[in-house]
Amino acid sequence: MLSPKERIAMAEFKASIDQEWAAGRRLTVLLQEFVWRQWVMLSLCECAMSLPKDCFERAFILHHLTGHQKKLDGTDKHMAHLRNVINGKRNMDVITEDMILRAKEYPMKELVETNGRGRPAKCPWTDHQHDTRRPAVSIKHNKLYCFKCNRHGDSIDVTMLIEGLSFREAVRRLQ
Repeated sequence: MLSPKERIAMAEFKASIDQEWAAGRRLTVLLQEFVWRQWVMLSLCECAMSLPKDCFERAFILHHLTGHQKKLDGTDKHMAHLRNVINGKRNMDVITEDMILRAKEYPMKELVETNGRGRPAKCPWTDHQHDTRRPAVSIKHNKLYCFKCNRHGDSIDVTMLIEGLSFREAVRRLQ
């Protein structure tokens, strides 16, 4: 486990490396791995096809082929991501910690309907208004809480609920 000083030094070192150069180097290594895995899979297929259908070794080889195929697919996806980094494109499916934090900091009062005093007017988790004259919903530390149904959530949860979005879509919407 790294000490805090070592972590800071590692982060500074990583920041000093040109990302396109690093992606190019990693892509070179992954390309070699990709070609090697294809060769292994082809060799295993030829070996399996030469064995009788009811042979245990054939089933064993075919089982290993599925593992190699999964690793090959993962390597292919990683290579596609690195090509996008090199070409200056970013993967639109990637949600970073920073994006999640920014989404959680989105002002809750802009997401929910408020009454005249700036307080939430109704609970977003129920289709109907709770039967009460006093407000049942509170916003504190940018989190919404309903005292009637005991539900709570942050900006991402409320956006997902109100707009019917997935987590990724809600985080992107709140940027």
